Amino acid sequence: MFSNANVRPCVAALLIVAMAISSPSHAEPRSKIQSRRRAPSDFQFVFRWGADGRMIFDSRRGTLTCDMVVGPDSTIAMTLTSAQLDTLHATMLEVGMFDLPEPHPPRRTTSVGAKSQFNELTLEVRADGRTKSFRWDDEDIYPGHDPQWESLGRVVMTVWRYLAVPASQRCPAPRAWRD
Repeated sequence: MFSNANVRPCVAALLIVAMAISSPSHAEPRSKIQSRRRAPSDFQFVFRWGADGRMIFDSRRGTLTCDMVVGPDSTIAMTLTSAQLDTLHATMLEVGMFDLPEPHPPRRTTSVGAKSQFNELTLEVRADGRTKSFRWDDEDIYPGHDPQWESLGRVVMTVWRYLAVPASQRCPAPRAWRD
């Protein structure tokens, strides 16, 4: 999963998107950033991604579990800064993530295609005594767009901005490669 051959293009694409999102033309006014309230003390999340969702970041435990493909996975220490957690929480509030009905997203019944070797993603969030869970994959391909998916995409891009490069740099090399 994290071979040099398949990580570098993904990391490069994510960095381009992250730079575009954080460029001055898209940046929030400084007054808005300063006026954000801090994430609540119980704010925590678990983000799973990759084949079988075996890459796992847990903000409460401060760990990143790296998919080693075969054999036991490797867990390393990894935390986000308070500023990163505040920004992520603010993004979740801005897109109304805590107001989405559960289970979310509802499974669509008609797709226009499917792909093999797909990623599963799970985002479990706790804040202000509430817990929300989201699970999706990119196996099925659907036409059109959905504003709620686009909103969740903003949250995921924020998470990726904080995790993708450190994960690719800090995880040990997997024991095997996925096709």
